[in-house]
Amino acid sequence: MPPIRNRFTRHPAVDDLEPVVAPLNLLNTNVNVADPKREIFIIVVALVLLAYLRMSNYYAISQLITLIEKNATK
Repeated sequence: MPPIRNRFTRHPAVDDLEPVVAPLNLLNTNVNVADPKREIFIIVVALVLLAYLRMSNYYAISQLITLIEKNATK
């Protein structure tokens, strides 16, 4: 007969999953998600990253166009 478990005992199969589940515990933090300063900071960082990616994409496209123009005029 298997041992009687209460809600605090772990199933033996959980120990096998410990390397998989351990990084997920990093997400379980007590950070106040509704903090307005944190939300504004995240939005600003996202907008700056988006602007950088768009500018770098435009730069790459302009470099490609100039390369095509140089090869076409040869």
